[in-house]
Parts: sequence; structure tokens; C-alpha cells
Amino acid sequence: MAAFDEIDIDSFGRKIGYRNGKLLQYLDRYVEFMENSYPSIVNFFIGNQEYLQSKHIRKLEELIETSLDISKSTTLNKYKFYMYLDWEINDYLEDLRMEIYRVSKSPKFLRSSITNFNYNSRVEIPSNLGQNQTLEDVSFNTLGQSDYSNRWVDLAMRNDLSELDYDSTGGAPLILMFQVSSRNYEIKSVIDIIRGETILGKDINRKIQFLNDDLLVLNYHQTAKQSVEILANLKRGDIPEFLSLGRSNIVGSSTASIGIATVVRELYNIFSTDDSLSGFKVRNFHQEGSDTFLEFEVSTRIGEIETQSITV
Repeated sequence: MAAFDEIDIDSFGRKIGYRNGKLLQYLDRYVEFMENSYPSIVNFFIGNQEYLQSKHIRKLEELIETSLDISKSTTLNKYKFYMYLDWEINDYLEDLRMEIYRVSKSPKFLRSSITNFNYNSRVEIPSNLGQNQTLEDVSFNTLGQSDYSNRWVDLAMRNDLSELDYDSTGGAPLILMFQVSSRNYEIKSVIDIIRGETILGKDINRKIQFLNDDLLVLNYHQTAKQSVEILANLKRGDIPEFLSLGRSNIVGSSTASIGIATVVRELYNIFSTDDSLSGFKVRNFHQEGSDTFLEFEVSTRIGEIETQSITV
């Protein structure tokens, strides 16, 4: 990569319409964001901090907008790039734009259960006080607060209630604030926001097909089924990077218990490599002629059961 300095960047900025040091200012904002705001975003999505200040989101949104504008400007002014250094700077700026885009997808890459850049990890829900229900009851039974004998005061203040505003007949409107768990999942095989079925991941069809001029992508449940099929029929040597992963080729037609035990052990080890799956269980095995059929079930992280059989 060719070296370039501030003078080169400023010169490039003038070519694409970012005069008077505006491109250098953008780079300074990028550095400041990565040093001060990015760590807070990561800590929020991995659950190490409860709140994410709005200023960090504003900075990210501004960087996204500017990076897109720079990308458009470079596309429109490429005819001015007559030096190799111009293309190097252009590639550098595109790398920064992709890095900013990656930050905006932090919930997916960090496998977080939080779905977006909320400014805090609490959610407010409207409710009403029930008949013969006290604020202590709401604090303990609805909000799950163990220190309900004191926390009910916060509830009253949050809703601007006095003792005259509620009685045994109920009906007083309330705004209840629930704490959302900022959970981060240790899932290596899936890159997504981990909520419900998304923990199963998505994959393309093993038999390449096209739909609407694009690769056909399986849904979450189809992906889980296909994963079980692929792993169940995986043989040692099929994956060059992991030659020992897979089922052994058992020589001979005997169905001795040693052979079945070996297959079961190997299947267990194979399925344990996919962290979207959570269990393996043999249901039955029987012989038909010289073939032995093994029926088994594999459970997913969301409790679904995939039942399949293989020929040993």
C-alpha cells in the first residue's frame, strides 16, 4: 500500500468536492468515534453496561451519512483520478466505510439479544392498577423486584401518583418499566441477532438453486434440518481442514455391537461441533439384509427435534 499524508488526503478531498479540509475532519471524527464511542457500543451489546448514550448513536449516524456521501462523490469523480495514489486513498476510504457499516451491525456480530441501538436497556409498558392491588403488589409480582417494600415509592413517583390517586377499586393508569436482559450468546456457527429461531442460523441450499436472480437461502428450520443431514453423512477426510472429523468407514458386513457403538460415539462428536444443536439421542437400529439402519434424533437450541436415519 502506498503511503500518503494529510496533504495527499486534502488534495484528494478537493477532487471529490470535499474542500477546505473537510475530508481530514471526517477522518478525525472517525478516529475519535473508534476511540471513545465504539467501546461503549460493544460493552452495551455484550451486556457490560446498562445504557448507551445517545451521543454515541448520533456520531455513528453522522459517520454513516458522511461515508456514503464520500463514496458517491468518489464514484462521480473517478475520471479525475490520474494517479495511483488517488486509487489507494479511494480504497482506504472504502475500507473505513465498510468498518463503519460493520459497527452498525454490532448486534449481529456480537450475537446479542438486543435488536437495535436502544438508548437504554429498559422498556416501558402501559398498564392499570388492578382491583385491591397495591403498588407493593405490582412491584413484587409484576416487576419482580425483591425490594418491593421500598421500590413501590419509585413506581409512584414515576407515575406521579399520590395516595388519593388509587384505592381498592383499581383502574389507576400506570407506566411500568421492565429491565431487558442484555444477553450475549457464545454461538460461533451463527452471525445474527440471537432471538428465538435466529439461533439456528441461515444457509444456502446444499443443492445450489436460484430464486429471483439470487441464491436460494433456506429459512432457520430448513437450515437446521440440512445441517443435521450434512453432519450425519460426514465421513472422515471430507473436510480437508479437519480430516479426523466424521464417521469412519467400517469394513465388513458384521453388525457387531462394537461397530454400532463406534458409529454412535462418532455421531455424538460430530453433532457437538455445531453449537446451534444441543443434543443427540439414538432411537432405534435394525438390520435389513447386509445393511444396518440407525435412527436417531437431534435437538436444536430452541427445543425442536430433527429425526433422521442413516445406513451404517
